[in-house]
Amino acid sequence: MDIEISVIIPTRNNEKTIERAISSILSQSFSLPYEIVVILDNCTDKTPEVVADLASVHPIIRYFKASCGSANIARFEGVAKAKGKYITFLDGDDYYHRSALEKWYTKITETNADMVNANLYYVRRFGPRKAKLRAKATYDKRKAMAALFRDLSFKGFLYTKIFRADLLRRLRIALPKRNNLYEDNLLILCYLLLCKKVINIPDCLVYYDKSNVHSLSATASDRLLDNIKVRAKVREVLEEYHETEGIEEFRKWSLRPKTLLFADSFLTKFPSKEERKRIRKLSKEEGKLIFGESPLPKKGRSYSPYLEEVKIKVLPQEEKQGEKQEATGQEGKTA
Repeated sequence: MDIEISVIIPTRNNEKTIERAISSILSQSFSLPYEIVVILDNCTDKTPEVVADLASVHPIIRYFKASCGSANIARFEGVAKAKGKYITFLDGDDYYHRSALEKWYTKITETNADMVNANLYYVRRFGPRKAKLRAKATYDKRKAMAALFRDLSFKGFLYTKIFRADLLRRLRIALPKRNNLYEDNLLILCYLLLCKKVINIPDCLVYYDKSNVHSLSATASDRLLDNIKVRAKVREVLEEYHETEGIEEFRKWSLRPKTLLFADSFLTKFPSKEERKRIRKLSKEEGKLIFGESPLPKKGRSYSPYLEEVKIKVLPQEEKQGEKQEATGQEGKTA
């Protein structure tokens, strides 16, 4: 039986919410075969037991123990295990609308798109609120990059999108074993390098729970420096793959990320006023370099170690056959 969609859930210590996440997938209106791949990343609570109990009842659930250290490493661990033609992602503390898989799948297959991006609900203490992403659009690669850089109708979240599995497996990405709040933007940019057609739909398909302070994204430390590192790596990737039009869009829509850098200078906790002043000055200086006309300086900057640490390779189509994504996780019981 061919699996149409693999839903990958990276989870670490989500014992209170993981059942809600998985149940939202099990209750989908989607009628074709799909699977749930759970990556248990260094869990120290009862999350593995909850998942095992669910898997004993629902054979479409497969789960694996791993030592990833970051949500995105865990996601690509899941990509290596997945059997579906298409892939979606869900965090262990979020959940899907009942029609999510059906709407994603219908749109990506009917339009022969490489990716479909949807809207989402932000879930806070007082209930869900629809994000202001109402655009219905079809993008080529350049326009999709512009939409990503604008960060308005096309958010840099992996879990609001459906991807082609064959294209995801052409990405070889080595990431640090720690969470970076902005890394989704980098991974989406790398995927867009392979895209010819991207669809944006206004339907709210994901409930993003912002009330959980212990979520994978919330544990990312030092928002400001993380932001600088990812923006610099995005610029480096665009230059490395000679994406001239992408660089033009990146620089054209620099106001939004610069505003985020400014906002993060207030949200980031600093040990002293002097350190806050130093980092704000640094972000201003490096923002000019990252979004400037000249090629990105790679040495002697705060982001330089990250550029060295993150390795990205996009495989040509002919090389992907028979090549397996490396996986470092230890396989657990499979239902």
